[in-house]
Formats: sequence, structure tokens, C-alpha cells
Amino acid sequence: MISLHVSQLGSLRAINLAFDPVQSPYLKIICVRKLLSPNKRFGLYIYSSKSDEWDSSWISFRANEYIRFDHGVFFNDIFHWNSNGRKSLRFDLENKALKKMQMLAPMFQALKITYQLN
Repeated sequence: MISLHVSQLGSLRAINLAFDPVQSPYLKIICVRKLLSPNKRFGLYIYSSKSDEWDSSWISFRANEYIRFDHGVFFNDIFHWNSNGRKSLRFDLENKALKKMQMLAPMFQALKITYQLN
């Protein structure tokens, strides 16, 4: 059983699984918490099945509430979190680098479908 890292208080936002069996038999778990600070701060905690422990360093960052941490996609060693706003986030697991990315169009606009009757 894996215990969640609780060194920082805050609400749990998402648990994401990073696993690519072609590259490694090991997996990583990314825990996202909303921290108890007034500045929209979040924390990323990383568990590795290879070491069977949580990484002692965690990543603190600022993000808006529109990031969909509960709908992450893992691809090419990078975790992608979409947004209902103007920016999304990507997290490079290998380098532990978090970057903001501009969205091409807000999600609600990109999902508009038009029908044409013949």
C-alpha cells in the first residue's frame, strides 16, 4: 500500500499515473494538492515504484483553478493538463520542469460543432 505524502496541508486535487511499459517496468504517481495559501498555490508530489518512496523534494507552483488536473495525459515522459482557460500546463517528469503553455482556443470554443443541413 502506498501512503500519500502529507508534509503540506491542503486539498487533494488529483492523482495521476505515469507509466510507459515500452520504456520501463516502473511507474510514477503524481499527486496534485491545492495548498492552504491565498495565492492559488499547488504542490506536485512524485512517487516512484522503482525506489518505492515519495521524492523528498516537491514542486510548488501557482496556477488558476481552470487547470484540469483530474484529466491529465501522459505522453513521451511529459504530463499534460488541459485547461478551461487560456493556459495549460505540462510537466516533464525526467527534468522535473513545469511549463505553462498557451491554449490554441478556449476549450468551450474548440468543442463547438456546427451542422449543415443539405
